[in-house]
Formats: sequence, structure tokens, C-alpha cells
Amino acid sequence: MSDGKPLQWPAAGDRPYLPTSRSWPLPHMGWARHPDHAAHLYVLGYRRAAEVLQAEVVRSSSEGLVFPLLFLWRQHLELYVKRLIELARTVHDAEARTPFGHRLPDLWRELRGLMQLEELSDDVRAALDATDQVMKDLEAVDPNSTHSRYAEGRSGKDQVMSLAGLPEHFDPQHFGAVLSKTSDFFDCVDIEYSSRLDAMAEAMASTT
Repeated sequence: MSDGKPLQWPAAGDRPYLPTSRSWPLPHMGWARHPDHAAHLYVLGYRRAAEVLQAEVVRSSSEGLVFPLLFLWRQHLELYVKRLIELARTVHDAEARTPFGHRLPDLWRELRGLMQLEELSDDVRAALDATDQVMKDLEAVDPNSTHSRYAEGRSGKDQVMSLAGLPEHFDPQHFGAVLSKTSDFFDCVDIEYSSRLDAMAEAMASTT
């Protein structure tokens, strides 16, 4: 028994991805897999999942939910940086290759270098400097996103210490607020680069 409900074990015919006869609205994954939507949907999905879980951690102070919360926020920012690298490379006609690895400072350094190929306002430069520190802090506590996914032991070449660098009294609300601001900054960068690419596409189409 669990919470007064009888436990159920897997039974013959239980297949997690088989169609069902549910009548209420279900997520439609066909369009979500389209290349024009999928990458951005992953970025948005991890942030929304982090926000939902964060509210529960704030409400319940559940230590066990801190690990997935850290992973969701970090995964959101990692995917966002990788997306922005690809957009920036296209805008600046730089060498195109898929961003690789999980080290946030390395990925961020590549994106920042691409952004600095143009004139930047003082407020953008200040946001870049602040983001430098955010990326360093996230990597210091959760290198390669390994410590938020595994307890003590070894994962590949990384010795995992169960987020030993995390403060003893972790404030999920403050953590989420800082990363929300970082994500909002990335939103603005995304809008800027996407608008430029649309304008470039329109200009090219008008000459053909």
C-alpha cells in the first residue's frame, strides 16, 4: 500500500507508448518534432519544467527534489546557449558545427566571442559579464551536469560527491530568480538573432 492506494505491478500488455482512447486533449508530438520547432521547444520545455518543480520545492522544502531541479535549470541554459551559438554563427557567417560538450563556461565563451563580433551597448556588456559568473557558479557546483544526476560514486571520469559544492541551506527561490534573469537575457538575444535571420532571408528572396 502507498498513501492508502494499492500498489500495482506491470502487467502483460502494458506498453508506455501505445495509443490510448483518452478523449481529453493530449500533447501532439508530430509538429513538435519538426526541425524548425524542436530545438526551441526543448529549451522552453526544460525551463517550464524547472519552474513547476521549483514551486513545489519552495512549497515543500523537499531535499530530494533539489537534484532534478538543478538539472532542469542547467539543461535549459545549456540547450539555450547551444541554440544561440548556432544562430550567431549563421548571422556572422562563421564556421558551422554542432556545439559539443556540457561544460557551460566553454559553451558560453564561444557564444560570447561570437556576440563580440559586433558593437554592443553597455547594458549588454554588463549582462555578458554577469552571465560569465553565473556560468562559472553552475559549473563549479555541478560540473558537466554530472552531480545533479548521480549520487556518490564515479560517472565516467568524474568523481561525484552529491553536489558537495551546494550551500548547506539552498534557496530555490533565489536560485530560480537568478537563472530566470539569465534565461530572459537569452530570450532577447534569441529574438535579435532570429529577427536578423528573417531579414536576411527576406533580402535573399527578393533578389531571386
